[in-house]
Amino acid sequence: ALKPTGEWNQEEIICRGSKITVIVNDIPVLQTDLADIKDEQILARHPGLRNQRGHIGLLGHGSHVEYKNIRIREFADSH
Repeated sequence: ALKPTGEWNQEEIICRGSKITVIVNDIPVLQTDLADIKDEQILARHPGLRNQRGHIGLLGHGSHVEYKNIRIREFADSH
């Protein structure tokens, strides 16, 4: 689903409560409910996993990364 090096990819991340959907270039690549994670080892390694509020981090994997046109929208039914 990724475009060749040098072309822009589009990513959409939708968070509604504990449900997360990630769409890359119009293709869903992840749909999960964080509330379904019960493994204590995973929860211990990721102490913020159950947070309802916090910071948004954009991370790379050691390579040069650029971002453009970042938008954050709050759903009307969010608090």
